[in-house]
Amino acid sequence: NFYIDELYHVAPNDIKHKINQQGLIPKISKTPGYDNEPRIYMWENLDDALSWMRLPKNNKDEKKIICKIFLNKLHPDNKLYIDGRLSNAVFSKEPIPPTAIKIIENI
Repeated sequence: NFYIDELYHVAPNDIKHKINQQGLIPKISKTPGYDNEPRIYMWENLDDALSWMRLPKNNKDEKKIICKIFLNKLHPDNKLYIDGRLSNAVFSKEPIPPTAIKIIENI
């Protein structure tokens, strides 16, 4: 067993204001083969989050922001799930409130 106290999420820069206001809201994946209920994907470390965003399907010319998610600020009922299809990725089916998010940089 190990303990993680923060996760990372990469999002388009144009929704930065929305994230600051509303937090992260689960969305249905647009990735072929990932027909899931709405989710928010997060990674255990920044390198994995950045690697995912550098894949050709995600590598659009839009600016991105990195969100650090503080797990101790999530509601206790907000469960995290492991997705075996993605390395070091977890997801939530619940919204992540803005109080649990710090935008740490633009990429």
